[in-house]
Amino acid sequence: MKISVVIPTYNQATYLEESLRSALDQRYPGLELIVADGGSTDGTRELLERHSAQLAWWVSERDAGQTDAINKGLRHATGEVWSYLNSDDLLLPGSLARIAEAFAEPAVMWAGAVSTIFDGSGEIGRIVPTAPTRMRDYLTPWSRPMQHIHPCSNVCFMRRAVLESIGFFDPTYHYGMDMEFYTRAVFAGFEMLRLPDVLGAWRWHGESKTAREGSAFAFLVDELRIAEKYVDQLPDAERARVRYEIAGMHQHLAVRRAQFQEPRSGRTRLALRLLAALARQPGLIGFRPWLGALRRAVLGGGNEPELLAGQEARSLP
Repeated sequence: MKISVVIPTYNQATYLEESLRSALDQRYPGLELIVADGGSTDGTRELLERHSAQLAWWVSERDAGQTDAINKGLRHATGEVWSYLNSDDLLLPGSLARIAEAFAEPAVMWAGAVSTIFDGSGEIGRIVPTAPTRMRDYLTPWSRPMQHIHPCSNVCFMRRAVLESIGFFDPTYHYGMDMEFYTRAVFAGFEMLRLPDVLGAWRWHGESKTAREGSAFAFLVDELRIAEKYVDQLPDAERARVRYEIAGMHQHLAVRRAQFQEPRSGRTRLALRLLAALARQPGLIGFRPWLGALRRAVLGGGNEPELLAGQEARSLP
């Protein structure tokens, strides 16, 4: 079975070699490895030239970001099964053979496994996709009982038929493009086979999008867009509740964006951003996180939010 693995990358030569080797060293005979580089200036092009004989296709040219690079690679993919692997993440030995085994069953259209999370000190956690109990769980990551529903992208594989059915990744998403795609697949009727195997490793490091503005507020922006896009497809009994939560999370987002958008700009600028948020959303005037952030901006104190967005939302009635 041919498996296409697309690696989007930009100025990550430090990690790319290890990512490539994690796929190539498995010596899986049906691997189609594709790399879409956004025109890196850190030696990535030279690295790809050295590996060119082992790559089915690669390019190094300016693009519109990670999502554009993924789509560009997928347009050159010919495998029956495909996945994308970020250039700072890894596949574990034997993972491709295990995926081929899972897709030997014709009814399997989508398979996701477990990924470790690691940094310079070693493993620091795991992403274990857990089946939801309600449809709304797909749209409310801030209040669902399970932490992860979808797998990490490095261990998420789909048949080409899914791509042909629902289209490519939405290029207007820059942080939650994978979550939107997987949610779109769910609402299109595709079911995921959850494998208990640990097949990949997700690298946590300070230069990643996730560790920068992603965790601060940008992922929440995309999560809210996803929820708003699919809320009308929920069962009647769940729809009103999710709309209520969306409204509440927009208030949390306004506070988090104000706090993290320019984290070193000083208390005066923070207070002005919070007041500008109030002008756009008058309902913030009675919102405790907003009041607390404004108090700290005026009187001093930490600039960290009192709670993470997901923890905050669990206090919603």
